[in-house]
Amino acid sequence: MVVVIVLIILAVIFSNKGSKNKKGNDQSPSQGLDQRAMMDIVQKVGKNGHGNYWQNFKTRKPQEANAIETICGHNMDTLSDADAFQIVSTFLRWSKNSKTPITELKENFKKQMKALLANGATFDMLIDRLKIEKPKEAKQFNISEHFTITNYMYEWLIEIENEQNKDFITEKIAKNLNIPADKVDDFKKEINKAEEEQHLAPDISKLDREENKLFALANKGVNHLTEFSLLLDENKNYRLNENGKFEARIMCSTMVINLHSHFKNEIDMDEEVDRYFLLLVDSITGDYLDDEIDFINSRITFYKDSIKKIKENPYSKETELILSKIFYLLYRNPLSITFENDFQNDSETSEAKLDFRIVLEDVIKEMEVGRLIITSPSASKLKATFLSLLTNMVPESKREVVNQDLAALFADQASSMIKSGQIDGQLASVLPSNVIQLIKDCYSIINDNNELTEEQIDDVLSNVKDEYIKTFKN
Repeated sequence: MVVVIVLIILAVIFSNKGSKNKKGNDQSPSQGLDQRAMMDIVQKVGKNGHGNYWQNFKTRKPQEANAIETICGHNMDTLSDADAFQIVSTFLRWSKNSKTPITELKENFKKQMKALLANGATFDMLIDRLKIEKPKEAKQFNISEHFTITNYMYEWLIEIENEQNKDFITEKIAKNLNIPADKVDDFKKEINKAEEEQHLAPDISKLDREENKLFALANKGVNHLTEFSLLLDENKNYRLNENGKFEARIMCSTMVINLHSHFKNEIDMDEEVDRYFLLLVDSITGDYLDDEIDFINSRITFYKDSIKKIKENPYSKETELILSKIFYLLYRNPLSITFENDFQNDSETSEAKLDFRIVLEDVIKEMEVGRLIITSPSASKLKATFLSLLTNMVPESKREVVNQDLAALFADQASSMIKSGQIDGQLASVLPSNVIQLIKDCYSIINDNNELTEEQIDDVLSNVKDEYIKTFKN
């Protein structure tokens, strides 16, 4: 019943039938252009402009502009015209289809969600549903997932969850302090006031934005380096402890997003790189650093320069030195501020460092390809389509008889047909029609692409093949 109610709410919100004119024709806001075509034009012509559209909209519709700016969580003056147009269109559509003033959208949504939660829904259930619907809405209206109704719903749902968790903790503290029940609300207000005065940054760790996906990718790199440390030896000399994981997280972060090295104790929540930095700072779980921001800034500089030099000249003497420094910081003495001198006297074996070079090269490649898939719409679309193709090649009922070697053979054959645009005649006679269509779809993505290089296309296909093959037994 809960899921049915959620789907009804989403159906109302996503409705885009438009109004009828006197002749019975649909009259859309685009005056003849359909939604997708209009957004395509906006995204092309509005990328370089900043503030023009928004200033004009504020002049034409000051009440709606004030409501949108209050509710959307962005500084609209700093956004590109294309982004501002998408946000305005989303809230106007939402307000119209739900017959709710923009000023009341957030509170109404939160009331609906709290009612569902009270009637048996769970946060995981609701969040999973919104995650499924978000890309569908983005595709339907040709807008960024970040500016969809479902994304705002998602983020407001996380707000509700954080509020409930905070209330639970506050009530527990109040109980431990023997605060009377009739004084607990006042106690909560005092805590909220203190937090507002300190200008504490919000918890964005559970959101589903691009920076969250990039941060998760960086942590995959940390996991890779952790697994390597477990294989090095049985004496635990090179295990990646919590401090080492933080070092690795900074290093991998420099590979997935273009971090600068002059962060301060102020975060601009409209800047993706600042939001990423907030995630990074909040991930400190090892020894507390006296001045963690200055420390992270210095490490960003070191790792950015080091990875750049490793990629430019992987077998130089300078690179050997850099690898030794990184190895020392990750596995021997993480958070060291005197590592430039100390690492030379360390007793790590050359064999361990040789293995580390191979693993680090793998991590660098993993981070580069992962970043491409997250940040490039073409790469993301190619991955999703190719993965769907491979998944449909082997029916669920036949998966037990397919091992990784056979899966690799299927994947290589599919990849060859995609890149050539030629479907093998014999295979075509046995492949399901949906697989043949997906091969054509992948070829179209590559053929129509003006964003990805040939090397990047190969990287994406290889990434999908590796992911697919691992789903089968050895």
